Amino acid sequence: MFLPEEGKIVYAGGVDGANAALVGDFVNMGLYEHCDVVIIVDDMDSQDAEVTLDQAATAAGATTTLGFDYMWTNSAAPTADSYIKTAVTSDTFDIDTDASMYIIPVEGSSMGATTPYLQLDSAAPGGNTPTYGAIYILTRARYQSADPPDATV
Repeated sequence: MFLPEEGKIVYAGGVDGANAALVGDFVNMGLYEHCDVVIIVDDMDSQDAEVTLDQAATAAGATTTLGFDYMWTNSAAPTADSYIKTAVTSDTFDIDTDASMYIIPVEGSSMGATTPYLQLDSAAPGGNTPTYGAIYILTRARYQSADPPDATV
């Protein structure tokens, strides 16, 4: 399987050395059944950042928090290829301060028919020089075509 032929990989956003929130670009889940939100952490400068997911009716519309129960992490072991399924509390979790990766699986059916837009939202970590970023990996297109449908807005 070659991922670009099976789905879409979309840059969500990144923070490089600035004490800022990572509010990702929106992706449209209306044409996909699944999305993995992948967060890659290099260094959080000793400060955690709280992560939530938002959903909206449009890419410019008001957002509400998307409920999710777990994420997968190789926390503090960025070169490890095994991940631990970890429960989250109240649809949120904190990014660890060490280099690590997180994967939040999102099923299209959890989005609702009127709110197909998905957005990663992390709070400013409070540190001086955090470095982290994220991508969306959309798979299982709802409608077959020669090329996967566009998910960017």
